[in-house]
Amino acid sequence: MLNLSQATKRYMLPFIWLNIAVVLIGLAITPANTVSQSPPYELLTVAWSPNGDMIVGGGSDGLLRIWDTNGTILQDFQGIQWAVISVAWSPDGTRIVSGGGDQIIRIWDVDGPLLTSIDAHDAIITSVTWNPDGSLLASATHSGLDEFSLRIWDGNTYEPLIAESSGRINSIAWNPNPARSELAFAKENYFAAIETVAAIELQFSGLAYENTVAMVSVAWNSDGSRLATGDRSGRIDIWDAADFSNVSTFTGHTDVVDALVWSPDDTQLASSSSDGTIRIWDVVSGQTINVFQNPMQIRTNSIDWNNTGLIFGKADATVEIIEFPIANAGLDQNIIDVDNSGSELVTLDGSLSTDSDGTIVSYAWSENGIVIATGVNPQVSLSVGVHNIILTVTDDDGATGGDIVVITVESPSVVCDTTVPINDTVALSTAISNANTLGTSQTLCIDGTYDLTTIDNSDYDGANGLPVITGDITLYSANGATITRSSTENFRIAKVDVGGRLVLDGITVSNGNPGAENGGGIRNRGTLEVINSTITGNTSASGGGIRNNDNATLIITNSTISNNISTGNGGGVYSNSNSFTTITNSLFSNNTANLSTGLGGGLFVNSPNLSITGGSFDSNQGRNGAGIFFNQASSPTVTLNGVQITSNSANNHGGGVYLASGTVVMDGVTISNNSAAIGGGGIRNGANLTLLNSTVADNNGGSSSGGAIRNYAILLLDNTILQGNYGDFATFL
Repeated sequence: MLNLSQATKRYMLPFIWLNIAVVLIGLAITPANTVSQSPPYELLTVAWSPNGDMIVGGGSDGLLRIWDTNGTILQDFQGIQWAVISVAWSPDGTRIVSGGGDQIIRIWDVDGPLLTSIDAHDAIITSVTWNPDGSLLASATHSGLDEFSLRIWDGNTYEPLIAESSGRINSIAWNPNPARSELAFAKENYFAAIETVAAIELQFSGLAYENTVAMVSVAWNSDGSRLATGDRSGRIDIWDAADFSNVSTFTGHTDVVDALVWSPDDTQLASSSSDGTIRIWDVVSGQTINVFQNPMQIRTNSIDWNNTGLIFGKADATVEIIEFPIANAGLDQNIIDVDNSGSELVTLDGSLSTDSDGTIVSYAWSENGIVIATGVNPQVSLSVGVHNIILTVTDDDGATGGDIVVITVESPSVVCDTTVPINDTVALSTAISNANTLGTSQTLCIDGTYDLTTIDNSDYDGANGLPVITGDITLYSANGATITRSSTENFRIAKVDVGGRLVLDGITVSNGNPGAENGGGIRNRGTLEVINSTITGNTSASGGGIRNNDNATLIITNSTISNNISTGNGGGVYSNSNSFTTITNSLFSNNTANLSTGLGGGLFVNSPNLSITGGSFDSNQGRNGAGIFFNQASSPTVTLNGVQITSNSANNHGGGVYLASGTVVMDGVTISNNSAAIGGGGIRNGANLTLLNSTVADNNGGSSSGGAIRNYAILLLDNTILQGNYGDFATFL
């Protein structure tokens, strides 16, 4: 605490209450020469040094003093008889300018000597400020008796440059952007931004806000792109410096807004008011996120904020640094009302909030001024719509910090026929069984994790964890649901029977393992659509992730097939004879087919009905065709468009792609950084292959030739690049 109490001669200013003190939280400062008398020495103005290691304060009876952040008095400046109302550091931190009741500007060396004094005005000086590079100094007065209420001085020689009759000015602030030599000032009837031109005249910049009450305070943000103003009614406005348009208006104060200051990151604004409060505002939403009470309701004429904390005034003649805890309300969330009930349960996350000098002891979440939850990770039910929720954290010193998270709850784009309770595996199985019997398309909305712990059924294809799909069923999750095997028993997750249709949308299928049977995650004999979903960590004899049987249809869109294992062919997916496979914008990664005998680490297809558009095959492994293995001699033509095939590794042939037969067109395909131990690092070709607008680069053919392509059939290259391949290009007929 800084208690400034000395025998004083009080000078009552026409617009400033002198019974004012400045508060600094966590800083205990007691001057050695303090004499306890009443009234106390009153502090009227404070400012952080540019590097943040010192504070200067000025007050009644000529007080001007510097402290360090530990509370040690570094300098007491002597010779001022009247109140010091405004102080400012030079940008390099070596000088201090002060002004006040005696109408004199004084320039001080930080180490104590008075460098110069200027008989500057004919009235009380209300505000002094340097421009960003320290080459100019501005001063202003409030009295209409002063012929020149705004003056500009040379910042080095202190010679007068400009004198303007600008009326009664309450405060001034220089734009911190050196490219915009603008000065903002608050007046009794309006405020304006003006521009210095060659340091010899002032030119109106285009902003003049006519107000019905006096403008009192102005403050630029750190890059000078926004200007905040406060008036006698308690209103705060934010202005865009580019076109001087009004960005937003904050209301909440009931009396004069005496001072304004932006947070160091410009996301918050602090305002002090004669209504007895200091408010912290969220700049984007305009909501108050913190309020500090001053029960004496005396104006706080000066506040300042840097990375250490906020300094401001109180009525008990103390100085404190408020070291705020940093609230972090988490990322904004877009949530779907999955059951179309009109509301959704949402988890809030304040776990990244911190306190540099202590511990956060409470978390309060509020909306529209009403606390809706407490704690670090509470769950709340929010209705469909947009919710601006404020997190207020309080530390063990009683200081608070605030942050806002925007939660948007949207009505579902999918209408749920059945909403399955979160994590309820029995309910999921029951819902599938019921949907199978209805004879119409059914959407089951699920959320959470469904742990399958036992076999639901077994047939000629092996054991299944869920009822066999015989109807037309969509499993949909707006927030991402997981169905996984959590058992020592061997079974796949699901099977789609002939005539059945299963759509997975927003679902993860994992850890399925039917032992010696096929299709680790899913076995499909009907129609399977995988949309915005993930098939991962499954294992089987063939088709580690998915086995697509004869005449079945498999559609994979915007999905991931990863980390699946086949002890035979098709580490990720196996599509059998006469099946239909369409893959769009999907990722096949880190899947493995048997390294000794397995074909198609990522994808094995034994059917001409294949189309792949976009997406990538990355870091898959197998004996032949580590990325893709294709084998079909009949029509139609197989197409691959815009596919990335990279970093796959074959123990034999075809690191990227192995084409055994058929007709294949690749257009806009990149095949790179693949490897094969015995030829065809990029492609092993036994098909009628056309490569259009493609790149085959940096592949390794191993101990044999064909680093790019090992060709045994027909190959046409059109606008295609081959480069950087080990063994380069070889053709074998």
